[in-house]
Parts: sequence; structure tokens; C-alpha cells
Amino acid sequence: MKPGSSSSSSQDEQQASCRGSASSLHKTQDKASEIKGIMMLQEQNQELHHSLLQTAMRMECMGEEFKSSHELLESELQRTHVELSSLLDKFKRLQDNYSSTQQTNNLLERKLHSVAQNMDGERERLNQRILVLTDQLAKARITIHSMESIHVRTPSPPPDQHS
Repeated sequence: MKPGSSSSSSQDEQQASCRGSASSLHKTQDKASEIKGIMMLQEQNQELHHSLLQTAMRMECMGEEFKSSHELLESELQRTHVELSSLLDKFKRLQDNYSSTQQTNNLLERKLHSVAQNMDGERERLNQRILVLTDQLAKARITIHSMESIHVRTPSPPPDQHS
């Protein structure tokens, strides 16, 4: 052994021992840090799992609301369809009635026009007849007046005394 070699070796051992302790401390710190990281990840995992469950429940509720709303809208659509069909039937009947009424009015208008023309012809014929009768009446008055004049001038026969 060399002088100073034992001290060198002991120094080396101490350094190795320190390094081993430092390494061991470093490994312990790494493990603690790793455990702490794992615990944080587990905690985050639990929070995410809880959040996922809440979201799933909300989605389920929203799905139920959607189904309910969809059924309500389907029902409303069906009712509206029935109402529209009923209104279309009423409209068709009204349109048919309007067409029928319009045809009837046209026929009545033609008949009224024909009756009015016949009445105009009848009025004209009656006016002509009135003129003829008025003329005959005037002539008859003249004749009666003439006969009265003649009768006034002629003496009357004496009354019959046989009674």
C-alpha cells in the first residue's frame, strides 16, 4: 500500500458513500415525486370521471327532453295536418258552392233580362192599346155628343096616354 493511498481510498469510499446516499436520496425524491404525480393524475382522473358522469346525466336528461319535445312537435304537426286538411275540404266546398252560385246567378240574370225585355214589349203593346182605346173613347164621346145635339133639336114624341 502506498502511503496516502489509504487516505485516498477512504476518501473515495466516502465520496462513493456520499454519492450513494445522494443517489439514494435522489431516488427517494424521484419516487415521492412519482407517487405525488400518480396521486395528482388519479385525482384528475376522478374529477374527470365525475365530470363525465354529470355530463352523461345531463345528456340523458337532454335526450329525454328532446324526445318529449319531438313527440310534442309530431303531435302538433299531426293536429295541424288534420286541421289543414279540414280547412282545405271546407275551402273546396266553398269554392264549389261559389261556382254553383255564380252559375245560378248567371242563369237568373239571363232570365231576368229576358223577362225585362218581355215586360218592355208588353208595356209597349199596352201603351199602343191604350192609345187605340183612348182614340176610340174620344171618337165615342164625339159621337155621343153629336147624337145628344141631334136629339135635343128633334122634338120629342108626345107621351103615350094609354096608361
